[in-house]
Amino acid sequence: MTASPIDGVKSDVDLAKKAYKYRRLLQVTKIPKLGSPLHVICMMLNIFLPGIGTLVAACYSKNESKKKWNFIFGVLQLLLSVVLIGWMWSVIWGVLIFIRNRGKAGLIPDKVLEHALK
Repeated sequence: MTASPIDGVKSDVDLAKKAYKYRRLLQVTKIPKLGSPLHVICMMLNIFLPGIGTLVAACYSKNESKKKWNFIFGVLQLLLSVVLIGWMWSVIWGVLIFIRNRGKAGLIPDKVLEHALK
C-alpha cells in the first residue's frame, strides 16, 4: 500500500508544528538572552572551559531568575566536568545559548513567549 500525497503533507505539517513548539520552548527556558558577540563567546567558553561560559552568561543576564539558575548550572558544570558529565552538559548548554540568541529569536521578550505558550 502506498502513501498518498496528503499523508506526506500531514506528516510534514506535524513535523513543522513540533519544530516550532520546540523552538518556542527553547526560548522560555532558563537560557539567558545575551548581546550579539557575547553568546558566541559563552558557547566557546563552555566548549573549552566547562561551566565558565554559563557563569559569564549568568553575570550578563538581565532576568534575576535566569541569573540565579545559570550561576547554579555553571558551578555544577564546572564541578561535574571532572567526570565528563559536566563537560557534555556544558557543551550542550553552550550550543543552546547560541541557538537562543541568534537571529530574531533573541529580540523577542520572554514575557511574550511565556504568554504564547499558555
